[in-house]
Amino acid sequence: MEHQFNGDMLASAEDQQLAREKYPEIVHVLDHPALRDEFLRYDKVANTAKLWVHRVGLAAVLRFRRLVRFYHAWRMRCSTADNAH
Repeated sequence: MEHQFNGDMLASAEDQQLAREKYPEIVHVLDHPALRDEFLRYDKVANTAKLWVHRVGLAAVLRFRRLVRFYHAWRMRCSTADNAH
């Protein structure tokens, strides 16, 4: 079973149709277009922020990896220089 995002908000036409079919007597309570529109507006902002955070996190990991490699190379140079004396 594949995970569905925002199905409880009836964000897609398929979710709305399913709610009408399964719960016809209370669909007017479950389907609130103004609330859905407001949610989708914030969802778009949240998804943009999430993408930004993922990119910043990836950049931090790559930078740390580069720092570790530099540190190991520096230690090797130092130990080689010490052994040469």
